[in-house]
Formats: sequence, structure tokens, C-alpha cells
Amino acid sequence: MSRTWMVAPLLFGLVAGCKDEPGSAGEKDPPKAAAPEKRSNVVNVSTALPPGKKVPCTKLLDVARLSAALGKEVTLKDTSATDSEAAAVCQIKLAGTPPSAKEQERMFNDNDKKLGILPGDEICMVTAYCALAFEVAEVKKKCEADGQNTSTEIGLLTCVKSIEAGPDYRYIYSVIDGDSKCRLLVNPGPSVVDEATVKQCAKAAADLIGPDQLKD
Repeated sequence: MSRTWMVAPLLFGLVAGCKDEPGSAGEKDPPKAAAPEKRSNVVNVSTALPPGKKVPCTKLLDVARLSAALGKEVTLKDTSATDSEAAAVCQIKLAGTPPSAKEQERMFNDNDKKLGILPGDEICMVTAYCALAFEVAEVKKKCEADGQNTSTEIGLLTCVKSIEAGPDYRYIYSVIDGDSKCRLLVNPGPSVVDEATVKQCAKAAADLIGPDQLKD
């Protein structure tokens, strides 16, 4: 009988017998410690008000503080009925009496065919959406896909849309305010073509609107 044939079964038996021995290759690995959970970078903004809840503009924006923030005396007009989803739609106007038609013509000719913001003119319109939940990263993604500039200069996120208007541009600011949990949409008045004015309105609104202004 061949010697090789006798040794082969013996080796097979030794290997099989070692399979369940401690420290062998067949032993199950000890359970691994659970990996520490990664903290999510997603920032969600929950709703501040129930759907359909309205807040008077005079409560949302204090006129005296708003005038101080804008550096000029202003008035407020509440047009919240124009938007069913908004908690408030507030038209901010420059206080005072508009000049006569003749005076406006003189100003137009003396100021390179531009009148600027006259007393009684709308400076900006602030629309506060406080009954919608937002995911900041998703809103940022949508703003950038629309070609808007984004930053965190005002609130948790600021989106700026520029629209060509003849030789000028009009700027629309959208701010997610972490303090009030509202999304503030700030549109320029009809005669406003400079970004600085709209930005000033957006910053004033974000600074003035907080949880206290939304309370009953």
C-alpha cells in the first residue's frame, strides 16, 4: 500500500479537528464595537406658526425701529390678504407727501432722468412665510440652481436673485431667519434699482422679526 495514501486521511482529520479549537481560523470574530454616529450637518427649520395664521405688520415690524434701521422715516401698509400662505405681507414706504408733478419733472431733468425714491414711494415689500418647514441645504441648492448668489450674511441663508430691468438690475432677497424660523422674501419697490436698499430692508426685517413678534 502506498505511504502517501495512508498519510492523506490523517492530515485531513487533523485539519478538520482543529476547526473549532480556540484561536483557530474557524473561530468567530469577537463582535466589533459600534462605530460612533456621525453628527448630521443638515439644518432643518421647523414651522413657527400654524398654517393660515396671520400677524399684523405693525406687530411684526416696529415702525420706529424700522425707520432707525433704514435711516429714514417710513410707513407700513398691511397687504397680507394678497398671499394666503404668508403670515404677513408688509409694504414699507418712505414717509412724507409726494412732490407735485411739476416738481417731479424738475427733479427728473436735474437727476439724469431718474427720480429715485420719493415720499410716498414703496421702498420694499417684506413677505414673511412662517408656516413652512425648511431644510437649509435644500433651499441653498435650489437657489444656486436658479443662478442666485447665496451666503450666510443675513440669517441662516441669504439668496439674492438679480433681474435685468433695462439698463439696471432689480434685486430680490430671500432670507431664512433662524431666530423667528420664518423665510423672509424682500422685493424692491418699483423705483428701486440698487441692491444696497433691498439688502438694508432684508437685514432690518431679519433683525426686528423674532419669536416675540409672533406670539399671540
